Amino acid sequence: MGPSVNIMLKGKLDDAQKEEIIAFLRKISSNIEKSNYETCSYNFWIENVSFLGYTYNGIGLPFGMNFSIPEYEKTEEHQINKIKNYFGFTPMDEIAITAFFNDADSHRILGHLALILAEKYDGLIDLTGAITPPIKEDRAIKEYPYCTIKEIRNFVCKVEGKICEIEYEVKEGKKWIYHVVDTTFLKNWLKHSHFHMIK
Repeated sequence: MGPSVNIMLKGKLDDAQKEEIIAFLRKISSNIEKSNYETCSYNFWIENVSFLGYTYNGIGLPFGMNFSIPEYEKTEEHQINKIKNYFGFTPMDEIAITAFFNDADSHRILGHLALILAEKYDGLIDLTGAITPPIKEDRAIKEYPYCTIKEIRNFVCKVEGKICEIEYEVKEGKKWIYHVVDTTFLKNWLKHSHFHMIK
């Protein structure tokens, strides 16, 4: 399994908008099929993404998408409040997309898909993890994480756009972060030499 992203929307999607998104996926995919009727999940295979401003003409790359119960409804209150205070609104709906492969093309296509949908439907991008700087050679064989939160902050602050750092507890006494960003940040992150989505 590859990287994933949640597009957190300012308003609720209606049925017409959901159909519009499915129609968009049909345009860019060689095949699309409903994988779960209860959660409105779909699998689709992308072959040609030239309209995204990114060239890819390899084999069909598989992705999954669903209109599920928003992750923030399962999130602790202080995390929800931080998103609201930083961006000025509480997200009301979500589109979740996962790349099934972990190659560079899947990462980049996923980033472009997230940007297009977030711009069209007024959303934020929950990267589902922390953007990290390049791994230093002396840490390559050490246990994850390969960097400190301070090093992450020093790295991401150089990318233009809004990025909200949200802290959570991974185990007793140990905390980590994930990032929620706006479309300006993602647009500039896509141009960065170290661009990657989060697996």
